[in-house]
Amino acid sequence: MCVMEPIFTKRPADYRGACAVCGATIRTVAKVCRRCYSNPLPKCADCGKQLTNRGTVRCRECRDRLISKHHPCVDCGRMIQRASTRCRACFVGSPPTCVDCGKRLRKRADERPPTLCRECLNRRFDTAYDWSQVTDVELAYLAGMIDGEGHIGLAPTHTSWIPMVVVTSTDETVMTWLTEHFGGNVVRHDRRDPRHKPRMNWRLDGRHATDLLGLVLPYLVIKPTQARLAISYYEQPSFQYGDRKLPQEEYDRRRQLHEQLKSLNKRGPTLT
Repeated sequence: MCVMEPIFTKRPADYRGACAVCGATIRTVAKVCRRCYSNPLPKCADCGKQLTNRGTVRCRECRDRLISKHHPCVDCGRMIQRASTRCRACFVGSPPTCVDCGKRLRKRADERPPTLCRECLNRRFDTAYDWSQVTDVELAYLAGMIDGEGHIGLAPTHTSWIPMVVVTSTDETVMTWLTEHFGGNVVRHDRRDPRHKPRMNWRLDGRHATDLLGLVLPYLVIKPTQARLAISYYEQPSFQYGDRKLPQEEYDRRRQLHEQLKSLNKRGPTLT
């Protein structure tokens, strides 16, 4: 006579089992708990091993192996050392691309995304400050703008000063013409009164400013003295670059140039 065994064996009231997936304690005869049965746990993205936590994508072994070495981000190529295939900037949003060559760019710390890669930016920079094709008429027009709406001075830096040329206008056409012919940057300043147009400053700093002043110097009428003082900033044989501490003589020379330009640019009636 054949005796059939029951499919479900009777468990004592104090029976405690473990889920075969997550290891949670269960009191039923099932092999998995209700949570794992209704919502299965994911598998490791690298080795396919069943995971015990729904908030991860890799098991501990694959995660440790990935963290132990640097690997490039799949989007921007930046070297990272974290358990992810993308860096934090690319994980939040897709990285921007260069408008010239289409290369993926790294996101900056501020909210403004970059638009050019370093190679394209340097190429545009070299092209913008190539003044060999500038005509005498354009130099004369720029000299008139510097005399009328411009400023020549020394801008303060961390340890010293730097030459600068500024032209102020409320017309965007003028700012566009200046940047297309002579490079530089344009800063926009909005007015409090909505009836007034926003003010825009075109600015050129450093060696580019003194080189451009050397070209427009023959055409300047009002500010040739300021231009000569700014050009003499780099004419010292022992000129020192960088943020290193300047010798006292060099610091005093630059400070004297700054005071002279400041007195020449002072507003108000001329004292005799």
